[in-house]
Amino acid sequence: MRVRYLGKDDDGDPSVIGSWGAFTDPAAIMANIATNGVDTIHHASWAQPFTNEAARDPHDTDGKLGCGTVDQAGMLQMLCAWADHATTGTVGFTPVPDGMPSTLTMDQAAELTRTARDAMTVPR
Repeated sequence: MRVRYLGKDDDGDPSVIGSWGAFTDPAAIMANIATNGVDTIHHASWAQPFTNEAARDPHDTDGKLGCGTVDQAGMLQMLCAWADHATTGTVGFTPVPDGMPSTLTMDQAAELTRTARDAMTVPR
């Protein structure tokens, strides 16, 4: 599923990647992303550390969500991720064409990530 945020022109273009299955420890998934997931996934580093946000997962009280800013060869990209017992995914907010980062705040990015997650998941 591809999600497009229809806000201001300089808000970036979100891309969502997710998977489903049986995940026993959502907190461990998020810790892995915070520690080395960005290097593994994007060959980049955290310009702004990956921090926990309120998951507000309607289907899983143990759900987790976090956001940070990735530095990939000098291009900054906000990245949020979620994990629960049935799904995990990331939302990357691609910079606008001039390479400048999205003007979204972390709170706005987290809310857009919750919206994408909730649209993609159903209770099990």
